[in-house]
Amino acid sequence: MTRCSSIKTGELSTKLFQVEFYFYQVMENLIKNGFDYNGEHYVYFSSSAGSIRKHRGLFIEEKLYNQIRPTLTCGLTLDRINELGGCVVNKWLAYLALSSSATEIWKDFDIDKAIVCDDYEIQVFGDMDYIDAFDYSVTRKYTNVEIPMNDGVGMMIGGPTRVIRGPFIKGLMVQFDFHKFLKEKCNKDQWVVSDIYGTPHNVIEEDIQYILTKSQFKMAKYFTNWDEYKQNFKKYGCTMGWCNMEQPYVPKARINYQMLNSLHDMTDEEIKRLLGKTVEEIETIGQDYQTTMRLLGATEYNKNPSWFQEALMIYPELFRDPYCRDILKQTKQSLVKQAKGGRLRVNGYYRLASPDLYAYCERLFLGVENPKGLLANGEVSIKQFKHGEEVDCLRSPHLYFEHCLRTNNRSEEVGKWFTTECIYTSCNDLISRVLALDWDGDILLVTNDKTIKKVVKRNQKDYVPLLFDMRKAEPVQINGDTIYQGLIAAFKYGKIGKYSNDCAKIWGKGQIDKNSLTALKLLVAESNWSIDAAKCLYMPERPQEAKDLISESTKGKLPNFFIYAKDKESHQVEKPNNSTMNRIAASIPDPKIRFSKSISKFDYRMLMNLDYDFSISGDSSVVKAYDYWNSRQNLFNGEDLNQKDQDLYKYKQIRNKIIEESNRDLDYIVNTLVAVLYTSRRASAKKTLWNCFGDVILENLKRNLEGKGKVCQICGKRFIQKTKGQRASCCSEECSKQLDKEQAYERFLRS
Repeated sequence: MTRCSSIKTGELSTKLFQVEFYFYQVMENLIKNGFDYNGEHYVYFSSSAGSIRKHRGLFIEEKLYNQIRPTLTCGLTLDRINELGGCVVNKWLAYLALSSSATEIWKDFDIDKAIVCDDYEIQVFGDMDYIDAFDYSVTRKYTNVEIPMNDGVGMMIGGPTRVIRGPFIKGLMVQFDFHKFLKEKCNKDQWVVSDIYGTPHNVIEEDIQYILTKSQFKMAKYFTNWDEYKQNFKKYGCTMGWCNMEQPYVPKARINYQMLNSLHDMTDEEIKRLLGKTVEEIETIGQDYQTTMRLLGATEYNKNPSWFQEALMIYPELFRDPYCRDILKQTKQSLVKQAKGGRLRVNGYYRLASPDLYAYCERLFLGVENPKGLLANGEVSIKQFKHGEEVDCLRSPHLYFEHCLRTNNRSEEVGKWFTTECIYTSCNDLISRVLALDWDGDILLVTNDKTIKKVVKRNQKDYVPLLFDMRKAEPVQINGDTIYQGLIAAFKYGKIGKYSNDCAKIWGKGQIDKNSLTALKLLVAESNWSIDAAKCLYMPERPQEAKDLISESTKGKLPNFFIYAKDKESHQVEKPNNSTMNRIAASIPDPKIRFSKSISKFDYRMLMNLDYDFSISGDSSVVKAYDYWNSRQNLFNGEDLNQKDQDLYKYKQIRNKIIEESNRDLDYIVNTLVAVLYTSRRASAKKTLWNCFGDVILENLKRNLEGKGKVCQICGKRFIQKTKGQRASCCSEECSKQLDKEQAYERFLRS
């Protein structure tokens, strides 16, 4: 949307307005009639899921919208939608809002090499607890349920795997060589498949590179055929974008309080073992160079580092400056608070989830009604763990006992076909039902932590997947009235946080009996019904018996650890009890930070351009302008929590103001500010300096450090390689041995 609107990053624009609704009467008027501002008329565009949670709507300049609408909708109009029977109004809003997702253009995507094929489901049997929406009864029964094989996922020949956004297209595209599958497993007649409109395509001869699925193409029924969509895509200059891409390296994961809450009977010894890595991290920050750099994001694995992080990597001597030490203290405080709130380091990874695409190809090309695929029931496949190893698969939100212990299959045949960094799940498994999982970009935490697995095994016999009926919404004519009613419903029913908090209260009591377990099941069902109610406008009403049961199970305040997990005040929470999470919070140490002595002496001149003059006076025009705007940062709006600080609108504006008002060249400005802030104001915060001028300081550092030696990978000490036999990345034999140990351990984990 911003690309079509020619809105530049970091510049203020009045082409779009995000309006927060407080009064329904005003909201109704705005949606139906729009508003005027500076001689331009604005109309309601849409509300994404995130905007709905904040009761917001996106408005766009009407004249601009009329120009770019065909590009955003691939030529689809509301008149055509209404002629064809209308649409579920909140689905329409969600699909329209896809164009406002933050994306990069997928430059080499070719729409002519793409087709859209059908979704498939498979019957999977198992024990389940069925929850009746009418009387809230819970019945355990052995039954079958239809499991989608490919909900929200498609396949592509090239890579890497990515989450995509296009006009009414949303989902995950996983790299899978279906050309190889066709040539090795199929005869030539099976190279031809029909798209969702019944048009046949020879996948090999047409060199199809992308097979999208019907669940990814959200407004498929409003286009005559795929050719119409493709023609419009090219005619109106549409693009495919991506908003997330798999990375070969991701740091070790941190688990969250919901996943730990359900491990309600952990012993003190088990908690101590679980906390080992987290406590070690807290106690060594500042003292251990590698831990400190990792926690500050100053590592080569950070593919999008800030200027300050890059500077730390090449000049760790910055640690000697009081400002950096303040950052370390704040980082340690944040780490302690997060740990007390359940953010603990575990041996695991967050990975994009993919179904068994081999099974999907068996169904699509070979016509196998019940494909077995490569993964059996109870198996997953992930590169990061060994073949045959047991892992726990988890997903947020985690309200019930959604722990899925599975066996990792990395056989030769599996490795041949499943080549990405995804976590692959079996199509013959209820795992997607337990985790409420689809494959449009969902991310799972996969861990082999022995303590967690031990506690899960001890408890899993009491829990089976939950099954509840979900209603379908009927399409309506899309107009101002139905959009208003749809938003009202979304605002009313979309408050799923209360169900999450009520579940936390139950787990937080530390003991789970039959009644509290039933209450948990009902709350999970209500949470799902609530999400669905925003679309179908129906929410079951609690029977009195269920109301009494849930009220009794959830009475009281929030659990004590919410002080750390949710920033609650002490009067909003219960006193600490013996629950798992409260004992974890009480076990987290808060030691005084100790600073490494191995790092070399800091010289502020390394941050300057030594070929330029500067002023060290606090009365200079440069310093006056810096002080003035640094104290008035709140004048600039436009904060975005998804951006690095240095990319925020306010810092770009402050930089421009300082340059404009001081009337000096950039090198003089940076030299002056560095000299003043790192000498006469050594204890001052330098966040604004780095976020405004860090790019210049970084270039100065790179130039000044030439010939000054290397930084030891283990201890951070700067050294000059003395002999050819000396390891290039280590300052001493001791550090070299430590590096060998770490690399051997990493190889062991990958083996």
